[in-house]
Amino acid sequence: MHTHFAALGKRWACDLTTYTLKDAGNQDDQRTTVNVLDRPHPSQGDGQKTSVHFFNRTTGKVKLVQVNPAGERKEISAIESDSDSEQTSATGQVWIVTDEDDRPLGVFEAVEKPGVAVIECGAARLAGFGRGGPGLRGRGGGNPNGAAPSPDGKWRAA
Repeated sequence: MHTHFAALGKRWACDLTTYTLKDAGNQDDQRTTVNVLDRPHPSQGDGQKTSVHFFNRTTGKVKLVQVNPAGERKEISAIESDSDSEQTSATGQVWIVTDEDDRPLGVFEAVEKPGVAVIECGAARLAGFGRGGPGLRGRGGGNPNGAAPSPDGKWRAA
């Protein structure tokens, strides 16, 4: 079993049986370039063709769920831990990423240019998604990228 994290400008993989660290590349290798949403909404119905390249940086399999213009959801694919998948999409297409137990990990919206969506370990808990949090349940403004505002609203933690 492995866990992945970012520190010192790099990505690292830690073998949890031997506790050995392995350099997993630069932290800047993949950054989310599509829109990150607080909660899902129906997709736009007339967007131009594009793509979203999803990178699963969690320790488990994730599911990719498309939201159509009527707001209905359809599971499209699954991505194994530390793997990736490129999906054909359209500008304004909304994607929900869940874990294997259907707990939401993030909500993304395709943009005009081909984009990237990085799913990180722990993102759901930091964002307030999952049990008791606002996330996809529509109870408030959870932030899927984990960037919490300062008390005065002038700064965001990264």
